[in-house]
Amino acid sequence: MIGDPLEQGAVEAQLSWEDSQESIRRIGSRGEPFETTAEMSLSTKAPDTRRFTFSLRKLPAAETGAVIGVGRERTDTRAESDRTNATQGGQRTLAARERALRRAYDIIADSERSLEQKIHDMLGVVRETIGTDFATLSQIDGTEYIIEAVDGPRDVTFEGPDGNAITEGDSVPLSFTNCQRVVADTETLAIEDIDADAPKLADRPVNAELGISCYLGTPVTVEGENYGTFCFYDLAPRSDQFTDWEVTFVELLGNWVGYELERERLMEQIRTEERERYETLVKQSSDGVAVVQDGRCVFANDRFLELIGRPRKSVYGSSIEQYFAPEYRDVVTDQHRPIIDDEGSPNRYDVEIETPNGTVRTLELARSRIEHNGEPAMLATFRDITARKRREESIRALQRATSRMQTAETPEQIAEIAVHAARDALELPLSICWFYESDEERLEPVAATDPVRDGGYFEPLSPDQYEFDAFRDGAVVHYNPTDTGYDRLETGVLLPLGDHGLLAAGQSSLTDHDAVVLDVARTLSEHTRIALDRIERTRELERTQARFRALTENTSYGVVTIDDTSTVRYASSGISDVLGYEPAELEGGSLLGIMPERFHQTHESALARYLREGDKQLDWSWIELPGVHKEGHEVPLGISFGEATVDGDRRFSAVIRDISEQKQRQQELREERAFTESIFAALPDVFYAFDEQGEFLRWNGQLREVTGYTDEEIASMHPTEFIAADDQAEVITAIAEVFEHDTTVTVEAQFETKDGTRIPYELTGAKLTDDTDEVRGLVGIGRDISDRKKRQRRFEAVFDNTYQFTGLMQPDGTLIEVNEAAREFGDLDRADVVGSKVWNAFWFTHSEDLQRQVQSAVERAAEGEFVRDEIPVQGSEREAIIDFSIRPVRDDNGAVTLLIPEGRDITELKEQEEELRRERDHVRRTEELANVGGWEFIPETETCYWTQGTRQLCEVGESFTPTAEKALEFVHPEDRDAVTQALTTCRETGNPFNLEIRIVTAQGRTRWIRIEGEQVDDDGTKKLRGVIGDITDRKEREQRLMVLNRILRHNLRNKLSVVSGFADRLEAVLNTAPAERDTSVDETVQFTQKIKENASDLITLGEKARAFERAVEEADTTGFVAVQPVVSEVVSTYREQHPAATITTELTDVAIQGNAEFLRLAVRELIDNAIRHSELSDPTVTIETSRVSSEQVEIRISDNGPGIPEMERKTLTEGEESPLLHGSGLGLWTVNWLVTRIGGHISITDNDPTGTVAVLRLPTRTDQ
Repeated sequence: MIGDPLEQGAVEAQLSWEDSQESIRRIGSRGEPFETTAEMSLSTKAPDTRRFTFSLRKLPAAETGAVIGVGRERTDTRAESDRTNATQGGQRTLAARERALRRAYDIIADSERSLEQKIHDMLGVVRETIGTDFATLSQIDGTEYIIEAVDGPRDVTFEGPDGNAITEGDSVPLSFTNCQRVVADTETLAIEDIDADAPKLADRPVNAELGISCYLGTPVTVEGENYGTFCFYDLAPRSDQFTDWEVTFVELLGNWVGYELERERLMEQIRTEERERYETLVKQSSDGVAVVQDGRCVFANDRFLELIGRPRKSVYGSSIEQYFAPEYRDVVTDQHRPIIDDEGSPNRYDVEIETPNGTVRTLELARSRIEHNGEPAMLATFRDITARKRREESIRALQRATSRMQTAETPEQIAEIAVHAARDALELPLSICWFYESDEERLEPVAATDPVRDGGYFEPLSPDQYEFDAFRDGAVVHYNPTDTGYDRLETGVLLPLGDHGLLAAGQSSLTDHDAVVLDVARTLSEHTRIALDRIERTRELERTQARFRALTENTSYGVVTIDDTSTVRYASSGISDVLGYEPAELEGGSLLGIMPERFHQTHESALARYLREGDKQLDWSWIELPGVHKEGHEVPLGISFGEATVDGDRRFSAVIRDISEQKQRQQELREERAFTESIFAALPDVFYAFDEQGEFLRWNGQLREVTGYTDEEIASMHPTEFIAADDQAEVITAIAEVFEHDTTVTVEAQFETKDGTRIPYELTGAKLTDDTDEVRGLVGIGRDISDRKKRQRRFEAVFDNTYQFTGLMQPDGTLIEVNEAAREFGDLDRADVVGSKVWNAFWFTHSEDLQRQVQSAVERAAEGEFVRDEIPVQGSEREAIIDFSIRPVRDDNGAVTLLIPEGRDITELKEQEEELRRERDHVRRTEELANVGGWEFIPETETCYWTQGTRQLCEVGESFTPTAEKALEFVHPEDRDAVTQALTTCRETGNPFNLEIRIVTAQGRTRWIRIEGEQVDDDGTKKLRGVIGDITDRKEREQRLMVLNRILRHNLRNKLSVVSGFADRLEAVLNTAPAERDTSVDETVQFTQKIKENASDLITLGEKARAFERAVEEADTTGFVAVQPVVSEVVSTYREQHPAATITTELTDVAIQGNAEFLRLAVRELIDNAIRHSELSDPTVTIETSRVSSEQVEIRISDNGPGIPEMERKTLTEGEESPLLHGSGLGLWTVNWLVTRIGGHISITDNDPTGTVAVLRLPTRTDQ
């Protein structure tokens, strides 16, 4: 409570309620400022209990949760009326003080004001409240008193003796001021009338020269050190004393100023550290960085200077636009001003620079606005993209070459395009292409640039040459040709073209080709190989067509091709067997010439309708029409039609057969079919046999049921008529293979039924011979693979419609299938990878170590092991990290028959993990620097989470799993109820809390911490979340200051009172004539002896205080200290100083956790107590050391003296220096403080028969 109850007209009261005390504590723990009222019962000095209504206000930024309360007694109306006049003065005082507190609160809570403005305004509020003329905030710098803020009445100046106004920044010697006493005593000083109350201060220059007659000042402390004073002055003496409320008001706001200054200093330190870290990052950046202000460069890192090729001294102060190529300077200048004027957003574009040695670089320039030394500036970041631009140009050249390759018709044309592409895209003038000649086992040159031909390099390569090895190995090679016999070349690149040959490019100057050149080279090699593959496939198709022509030319049926005007464009030789015409007689004429006249109009109309509407009307797979033989008679024909587009023109082909004999054989077939039907009916598959002319010999009922044709229709049909038009060519090729090479073939084709339905079939055929091995035809089986196709389509749908990379391979690593996702990632065709070993596939070829790793994984999987790892793979545009696995597939016998490789792209996941790791590392480092930690508790699941900082404060490792119960065990027993209550309140009401409590760490150390917490809603889950911070140092500083303050005030006052008393008596004796003295010489000597004893006690007290401070300074410097040397040193000193004393030791080889100064002080203090306080002339002291457990060492000091007084023992049992415990207890208190600080313990017991035993138990190393 703040205020003078007597002045306020209130009753001086002592809080005596139970529930209200808990309410006040709960109000003080609230985190935010607030104002409320509460009704409470008070036990007053009067014999009755009365009711008061208090107006309560929580001060902002109050670390201890301070609450200001102003109370007014509640009475009945009549009694209240009787006291109204008597209390009006007190009410006005209360109102004035409440206004002052509100004004102070408004200043503190105003986030818009700077700290400097807050302090200045606060000086005015306090000055007006306590009624002084002037107010200052000062800083003490050694012996100088520096005014940092000054306030006085409006239009009135605070003038010095020279007549000049005293302003901020002025300074005077500290000894001239009243504040010297405030700083020296670290206490508030209040003097209403300096001349009357402190005449010794009246002569000080600030009082004498400035006319100061009244003074109130309080110290300002920052980080435990005196910063300065918060002072108020009046030029006239004050008639009444400063009230306790006014003094407290000044002290409260003086403490606030110290806190704010300390916080500002900490923030400045943090800003400085952040700036230094930023500058370090900029200096170490791989990109060039420059800062431009007012058009001039004011900062440049080493990378920027390296990029422009100029020294720092010539760059600083210069315009950076001059370093760009002329065509870019205006662009850079135009982009600069909008950024500085904050009118444009950060932008990025490409520029070119030219270094003094002529090197031209392409840079990506990114610019944004920043503040530099408080003024707007431009931050420019430069990234060297020269290699990227060169790669883009190379790729464009490569694309042009690829387009030309797609239209090339011969391998030689492709070779010419490739050598010029190598020259342009790789910038290598010497380029040559060889094709492999398998018959001669060598590489023959087919194309080269002129310098190669002129230089005599256009020569074949034999298997014993290095370049031939590169062709065999199939990998792009960068090499030095001079090492292989080409003495006029310095560097070269070999590009294998698969089985086709080798492409090489080089130059006469030595160059270490970078990754750009090698990547483009690999792409050129791949594109050239693909183009050559295309030519080879085209030629193979031409050969297949030739075989087809040969087949059709040697059959008994004819083939006729017409255009969209019915003009015959082709006729096979077989047409002569059917209609008697030679092919030349029909080619160029109209199809109508071999068609009966009655069908002419129908044919022309049907063809026109089909060309116009696409309506066939007839089944083109089989049409029976009569044809006109050359001799004029009609021949029954079986015709199958097909359509194709050749060079943009539509062509219609017809297979024409004379079916006269087939008609005659139909009856024979029916009879024979009855004989074989019983055999063939048992077959679940289609059975068929036909001769070399395509006439069916046998078939079973399945063919009839599947196709829907009758037996008569089948007998008259050619086997290809059951095949869909787009599959017929492949089936015809397969039939030719059977007859030409006597092989068994299997082909998949679409059966086309009579109603047009297509059914996928697997057709297997072999040569049919009789008993004399004469070929009779082809026999085969057709199996419906619809279900298999469905399964395959389902498999392919799953296989190819997944974002995962998936494949199939044999146990030896040969790829059987690769899904679309994997192929698209590498921009690969199926043919690029299927059939090759997986480790030789494009995805893994960028690293030989990776290839070996993948090969090893395949070998392990082939043994039945499921293999999984994270590996980097290369794609066409980027490198990715994948979750790679190989799963073995076993047959019914357990043998591995297939391997399934899979890869899931986890690049983004890895990047997120790295970002999370960086964020966690940042939080960890922040917590380490600030000595804080975070915590979270989920009441619903009773789950606790601690950050690394919290674990460090509690001294637990990563293996410790926090729970609510375990967390509460760390709280000091005396503070657990407060913590439990705060957590319960926060959980039930949502009110945040802020407590200062003690914890006992896992290592036994006691720490003070501030714990803050609040309730949050995380997706519907209520959580308690907060932070803890170590405030042990501050608490210990407060405790040390309290102890020293009390001791100095008490002991100095007592001892000096004794000294003064004996001095007065001595003075009186000396001022009396010898004859009149009634004091003997011995008594006079005793007076001086008492003065000396008390002075010696004061000196000892000071030495103990200084020793305590030294020990405190080194308390955090800990390590393992051997006990024996330190104890022996102290004992030796005391044996010399006190030869009459007997000091014995029994020391073992042990060490403690602490420091030597602390151990020396503790042992010296206990030995000193034992000797100095002994009543014996030959005291005895015994020191023993021993290890009492794996974690503790004991030091026992025994004496035969009178024992330690109970008052001083309480210093140990109560844990602090109370107002009644002073004197020699300081030494024991120091020992206890230091021992406790490192997790130890001290106990004092009586010795038998007399004396004291002091036992120190200290932590030791566990490995001793």
